[in-house]
Amino acid sequence: MESIELIISGRVQGVGYRHFVANHARSLHIVGFVKNLYDGRVKVVAQGNQTAIEQLIILLQSGPRFAHVCDIEQSLFIGKENFTEFSVRF
Repeated sequence: MESIELIISGRVQGVGYRHFVANHARSLHIVGFVKNLYDGRVKVVAQGNQTAIEQLIILLQSGPRFAHVCDIEQSLFIGKENFTEFSVRF
C-alpha cells in the first residue's frame, strides 16, 4: 500500500474539486482525505495500491469542468493515521 500527499494548485476551490476528488478516490478504492488549504490550494492524502493512485493523479490533473490545475506537488505521506474511508475535510 502506498501513502502519498498531493498539494494541488490552480483554480481548485469553489469549483467542486473536493467532491470530484472524493468520488474518484472512492471509485478507485483509495482511502484518505481531501481538504481546502487557506492559501487557495487543495491537499489530498491518499492510501491505496500504486496503480489506483497513479490513476487518481491523472484524473486530478484535469479536475472537474470549471477547475484549472496548474501544479500537483507529490510527496510521501508520513503520518500515523489509518484511514478506513475517503473523506472530505473542512
